[in-house]
Amino acid sequence: VGPMLTWTLDVLPTTVLYDVTINANQAWTMPQCLIPAADPVHVDGILLLSDGRVNGGTLDAHGAVQLLPGYDGGNARLLFHGSGAQTFDLSGASGNYNGDIGIDKPAGNVQLLSDLVMDAGGQDLQFAHGDLLTTANEILIMGDNVACSGASDSSFVDGPMRKVGNDAFTFPIGGEGIYYAPIRISAPGNVNDAFTAEYFHDDPQDIPYDVSAVGAGLDHVSRCEYWDLERTAGSSNVRVTLGWAARSCGVNLLSDLCVARWNGSQWDSHGNGGTTGTMAAGTVITHSALTPTAYGPFTLGSTTSNNPLPVELLSFDAWENDPVVDLKWVTATEHNNAYFVVERTVDGLTFEDVDTVQGAGNSVAEISYTAVDPSPHRGISYYRLRQVDLDGTSKYSELVAVDLTGVADGSWVLYPNPSVDGPVWLTATGDRWDGPGVLTVVDGAGRVVEKRTVVFTDGPVELMKGLHPEAGMYSVHVVMNGVEHNKRLIIQ
Repeated sequence: VGPMLTWTLDVLPTTVLYDVTINANQAWTMPQCLIPAADPVHVDGILLLSDGRVNGGTLDAHGAVQLLPGYDGGNARLLFHGSGAQTFDLSGASGNYNGDIGIDKPAGNVQLLSDLVMDAGGQDLQFAHGDLLTTANEILIMGDNVACSGASDSSFVDGPMRKVGNDAFTFPIGGEGIYYAPIRISAPGNVNDAFTAEYFHDDPQDIPYDVSAVGAGLDHVSRCEYWDLERTAGSSNVRVTLGWAARSCGVNLLSDLCVARWNGSQWDSHGNGGTTGTMAAGTVITHSALTPTAYGPFTLGSTTSNNPLPVELLSFDAWENDPVVDLKWVTATEHNNAYFVVERTVDGLTFEDVDTVQGAGNSVAEISYTAVDPSPHRGISYYRLRQVDLDGTSKYSELVAVDLTGVADGSWVLYPNPSVDGPVWLTATGDRWDGPGVLTVVDGAGRVVEKRTVVFTDGPVELMKGLHPEAGMYSVHVVMNGVEHNKRLIIQ
């Protein structure tokens, strides 16, 4: 075996290299490339670490990075610094990358193409900007006492990661590229114990983890997010800490929070062993260490109706009120709700804004909203709601149809309207009203007052005959030939 060989790669900080390959001669004992601390090596193309090791300063990678079997580790810092998508492939390596790894990208992320094991003493994974993208088959594995630093909404692990060791650890995970959502475990009892965690910014109900199935002492669980935490190796039981922030469902009473876990058939409470922070952001820890089978999906729970769910839309209706269209919707709960936009379309492809209505922000009470389309299209139009959160994200309601085809020729009339005392009649003329239709009258509370089949060619139809309706606002719906027609009726 030959003597040890060291050579220095020293370039000016302004120097930009394209493809760079480190390939030392195997005849030497531990051949190494030394980079001065003050002069990072800027690689704009592919960085191929083939043989030997790199020690000292920083490999400033702006493109793909690949390790081959002969590479021996080294302690040089590897910085992912490119402005586009980058990849990190260790699938051909016989060892690990033993230096610190940093992610500080002006744009884009880093995609793992293989497992990344970080288990060298003193090694650090440093986040600044850009995410590390992982999958179940290309996973990040952090060893005992390996540190993470700098994770935030701007930079985290997006996908699953695993922690091995007997040190307490905060998983720097998140989702959808913008939501940092760490989960923390207390110290396991054995250095070989392993836990795997992943975050999902999704409604657990959609998985499905039935949010209505809750165990004793639990009122409801979050509909905004959940974590999956599995004990991958060992027998240690740990306490689990979850957090909340602007990404989460609303928190308004910390003492009622708990850590909830899906046990395969329902959500169970694992208690509140203490909280930190405020209603805006904080953490809650389980009351005690989990039992051997108590892992899987976790989310925030509440022991009372406090700590609300996101916006839950109970109803959305629109009806013709010649010469306008009236709209009404009702929410059961709201969280971080900035405003609603009423949108209209004729062809189902192109939508135009009709009105904007301020939301309540956060609420656990039922709230009714109204809007008016002052200049509706003649014919059939379709309306929907766009609900916009404080962070700019939005969701859409289902479409509702309003038919104004007959408004211009007066072929669909309620009279008298308003009605003071006496019968209310409905007439409809024209070929489009031939045949039987279904008449439904609904009061202001949403109760069906009358529903029956009518034939307009037989003459005017009397509404609510003999029912003596109370004063208030009613919705009159007629379904004819598969098309729904709507009007508002006022009884005084």
